[in-house]
Amino acid sequence: MKMFIIILMFFFTNYHLYSNNLHDNKITDKMNDTTNKDYSKSIYWMNTSSKECQYEVFINDISAFRSIADYEEDANDCSMQINSFLKNGVNNVTIKMYPLFKKEKLFGAAAEVRVLHYPKNEFHNKSRDKIITSHDMNNKTICEKISNLSFYESSDTFEVKNIPEIDGWKNSVNLTKENKDALKKELYAFYTDIYQILKNKDLKGYLELIKEREKYLDWVHCFKSTDAESHLKAIEETIVAKGYHLQPLPSINEVFIRLEAYGKLVSFVDKDGRDIIQYFYEDEEVKRLSLMNFRMHRKRTGNKLEVIF
Repeated sequence: MKMFIIILMFFFTNYHLYSNNLHDNKITDKMNDTTNKDYSKSIYWMNTSSKECQYEVFINDISAFRSIADYEEDANDCSMQINSFLKNGVNNVTIKMYPLFKKEKLFGAAAEVRVLHYPKNEFHNKSRDKIITSHDMNNKTICEKISNLSFYESSDTFEVKNIPEIDGWKNSVNLTKENKDALKKELYAFYTDIYQILKNKDLKGYLELIKEREKYLDWVHCFKSTDAESHLKAIEETIVAKGYHLQPLPSINEVFIRLEAYGKLVSFVDKDGRDIIQYFYEDEEVKRLSLMNFRMHRKRTGNKLEVIF
């Protein structure tokens, strides 16, 4: 039986939302702000592909896509908007390749990232910006070298223009300079609060928790008020989690700090490098492990951690 791993991070904007299942009251936190938005701004998109490897794609030192699974097939690929990872100007992409499950080497491995962009709501006018490959697949010497490795990493850059920007975490505290033990304790307490919200299926509490993240995503993706409706159902279904079972939260001694965005973002992972809030689903044909992704920042020195990505 195959085990599929899915990372859940919803680009969700709360705009006069209702929840019939969890709350009778109207949720009035208005996160979708159309004031002064320029809908001619660009939306950037990433398509990934791979062969004979598992792999991870980082954009500006943030894991944007990770496909590592415990079954003997090629990794999954993705197609996703990436404005939230970007800045105007030069952006960095790193591809990390790992052997397939039960394999030891990267024999025949390759991975590719295609970046394109288009004006908001005009996907048909898309323009390809750059194709970023793990290596030159026409270079026999490099291909042979990689085939004998158990890990390979490569980086490249591409230029971004005309995207909406907002501060987000870009000027937040560099957490690499903080006391690691104190940071771990604070972060674990925050995760405990998140876990209880999910355990209690508290939609209103969850929306309050991710409020700053959704304001950030709303702006950088140029969401219109109508975009919110398509996300509400997904997030409600996640909180209700029908058929999915929230797994126990690991102890503080079983989790590890993951710093991203050059020290500006922090989260926990388990010994396998996976986000620690996990849901499990199983039927006669499939097992599915779904991971909820939370990245925190500290806006200013002395502030509490908050979810921002």
